[in-house]
Amino acid sequence: MTAGDDTRVDTAGEPGDAPADDRPRYGERAPVRQAPQYGEYAPPGWVSPVPVPEPSSEAEPVHPTPERLFTPGAPRGYDAPPPSGAPVPGAPPIAYRRGGFNRYATYFLLVFGAYEVVSAAVTASGFATGLTRQFESLGYLKGTFRDLAALQTVGTTSAVVSIVLFALAAVWSFRRMRAGRSSWWILFVAGAVANLGTGLAVVSIVMNDPSYTGTLGS
Repeated sequence: MTAGDDTRVDTAGEPGDAPADDRPRYGERAPVRQAPQYGEYAPPGWVSPVPVPEPSSEAEPVHPTPERLFTPGAPRGYDAPPPSGAPVPGAPPIAYRRGGFNRYATYFLLVFGAYEVVSAAVTASGFATGLTRQFESLGYLKGTFRDLAALQTVGTTSAVVSIVLFALAAVWSFRRMRAGRSSWWILFVAGAVANLGTGLAVVSIVMNDPSYTGTLGS
């Protein structure tokens, strides 16, 4: 063994030296590298035979941009950003239905008004007789009531006016309720006007009659 051989062996055997190059020399056939098994690392220089598709510039972004999240007409399917801030302590607020009182009050006044109008129309023929009997039992009238025809005219007119006024108020209240506006007060005002007008006419006729005593129970 020559001195050059000893130098080569000693140099190759020293620990810490760089490993020998595995690349084939000029004119030699490259060794066949086996594919790594499951759980093993691939050897240096091994290339997968499965082609990897190149990313396209027209591909959809993984995360949507703020412009696509808030722009009208953007594709759907993106989740909204998570809520920020600390939760408010306490029980959640109770959601009240808007217009609930107006709707219930309107329906109640419609039913009550319809009942009153129908009752007035049915008893209109005996309005004067029934009213004078009530006044006599209370002591407001003594003797024969003379202006019975005028009192009956008030009763008949009141029944007709009440029907027309209730119909107009019902139509108007329904329109306002469908538009989301307050409607219950229309029926309330219509009923108050009709009853007030009838009451004033009845009191005026009764107080001007000679049979009116002016005191209760006399």
